[in-house]
Amino acid sequence: MEEIKTKKCSKCGETKLVSEFGKNKSQKDGLHWYCKVCRSTAKPKEVLPECMKKCTKCNENKLLDEFSSTKNKNGRTYKQSQCKKCNNERIKEWNKNNREKIRENSRKYRERNPEKAKESNMKWHQNNPEKVKEISRKWYEENREKHLESIKKYNESKEKDIESMRKKRNITIL
Repeated sequence: MEEIKTKKCSKCGETKLVSEFGKNKSQKDGLHWYCKVCRSTAKPKEVLPECMKKCTKCNENKLLDEFSSTKNKNGRTYKQSQCKKCNNERIKEWNKNNREKIRENSRKYRERNPEKAKESNMKWHQNNPEKVKEISRKWYEENREKHLESIKKYNESKEKDIESMRKKRNITIL
């Protein structure tokens, strides 16, 4: 006697014969998770013009220019599933939640590539003189005592150097 196989439809919840399900090779049992009746009543996919795409995050139809292009491993270029605006929001949120990880990765990069890091730092300083000035001013205000102490130590060491040079040359100051 032949065994009658059944499967439960994920949409309607009814247990039906396997013959009432479509084929789907990606599933373990080789069948779609919805029965044929539920699949036929499912909302048809919206057809968009070729120059449009639907963002998976905000669910808005947008022009293709509003989606970033990415290359996959095979070298094929495709448009991302989220629009640039939603993708930027996602990245900002991730950066906000992973600051320590970003700092650690940046530190490791600078250790592995000290020349590139120095060059990048110099470029930033050249391109942002106002920001550099502001950062320096803030540091000075917050660390004034420390700064004055370092100047004092520097001057003392220079005085000692000058005195030793005078002794070597037998120069006396009246």
